[in-house]
Amino acid sequence: MRIKPRIHALSNTTFNDAMENVATATIEPDILSAEQSPVDMVNADNKETEYERERGKPMPTKNHGFVQANLIITLSQRYKQQYRIASEVTIGLLQRYATPDICLYPYSPMNMRHDEYPVAAPPLLVVEILSPSQSISELLDKAEEYFASGVQSCWIVQPPLKLVTVLHPNAEPQTFTATIVRDEVMHIEIPFDDIFA
Repeated sequence: MRIKPRIHALSNTTFNDAMENVATATIEPDILSAEQSPVDMVNADNKETEYERERGKPMPTKNHGFVQANLIITLSQRYKQQYRIASEVTIGLLQRYATPDICLYPYSPMNMRHDEYPVAAPPLLVVEILSPSQSISELLDKAEEYFASGVQSCWIVQPPLKLVTVLHPNAEPQTFTATIVRDEVMHIEIPFDDIFA
């Protein structure tokens, strides 16, 4: 059994009143059954969460996060002089916006005084990591949208099966299950085990 704390909201309207009452705020446990997760509690009525609406994709799981971090670290260690690697950047497609798990852009100096949202220029490569609630056909459709918007390469990563499929416009997909993941268009090679370790 897991316990999820619930903090009762304070009804006072001024900051000073709120600060005086912080000590009196009560914390009561919400007991979650073994079948329920915190995500179920957030999304109990099966409506999209704010995260899902904002990014147009499901909330990531623990393994999704581990794989995403592994890919970012590995790509950064090997290719940070050639590419600017970004996570969860919203990009403009022809008909809508999308937020790939990872994007690679040509290397350029960062300009911290000027930011961009959504990013207009398409990345060279996007990585999509399959979530349990997604289908492969969803991600393949998304890859076609990326290609129509100027993306040169799309990787679809399937954590449960330990598969990485590299797609390019008008080319046969290549699926990697061991040794090295190779993207010949991007001139990238990374050890397969670095992704799922």
